[in-house]
Amino acid sequence: MKRKFFLVLFFFSFIAASLLFFNNEHIAFAHRMVVDVESNHVHVRYDDGTNAPLAVVTGYNEENRLLFEGEVNKNGQYMFDENLDVNYVMADDGLGHRAAWRKTETNSSLSAVPVSIRALLGVSILFFIACFFLYRKSPSTTST
Repeated sequence: MKRKFFLVLFFFSFIAASLLFFNNEHIAFAHRMVVDVESNHVHVRYDDGTNAPLAVVTGYNEENRLLFEGEVNKNGQYMFDENLDVNYVMADDGLGHRAAWRKTETNSSLSAVPVSIRALLGVSILFFIACFFLYRKSPSTTST
C-alpha cells in the first residue's frame, strides 16, 4: 500500500514538474545575470544563455578607479582597450539584475547548469532520501 502511494506521488510530482518547467512558455522564471570577461571584451548574459542587451558595464582597476563605463551591444558584448588593467567589472541591466566579475575569481562548472535544473535536482534528492527512510521504516510482519 505504501509503495503504491509513493509511486503515485512520484508520478504526479514528475508530471507537475514537467508541466511547470518544460511546457508553459508564458511563465517568467527568476534567473541570474553572469559576467564573462576575456582579454578585451565583456559578455553579459543570463544563466539560461540569453544575452543581456540592456546592461551597463563599468570596469575598475585595483585602486577602484573607474576605467570605463558603457552599454553593451545587442549581443551582450562590450569591448574595451586591451591595455587597461581591469580588476573588477560590474554589470547592471536596470531591471534589478546586477552581476560582478573579479580578476581573481574562477568560474565553476556548476555555474553552467541553470538554477531551475539545480533546484529540481536538489528536491529530487531530498524526495529520494525521504522515500528511502519511509520504506526502511515499514512495519515488519511477525506471526505468533
